[in-house]
Amino acid sequence: MSRIAPRVALTETEQIQLRALLRRTTAPLRAVQRAHILLGAAADEENQALAARLKLRPATVSKVRRRFATLRLGALADAPRCGRKRK
Repeated sequence: MSRIAPRVALTETEQIQLRALLRRTTAPLRAVQRAHILLGAAADEENQALAARLKLRPATVSKVRRRFATLRLGALADAPRCGRKRK
């Protein structure tokens, strides 16, 4: 039994910000991958197809979609990690 993925509906300003992030040459790879996921999800692409196209795990695509539903563009940033802080 499959679950229904959260629907991603981007506002015009969010779409502009994501496309600007993709054009930056110094953007972190993780943020760029997440932007690709969100733009694909906004175009109603399924998780499996999106993961295959971007060569990512379907779990990664699903996680980004769920985080976007609660954090909006805050989902582009890395979540805090456990353990000792880096120096």
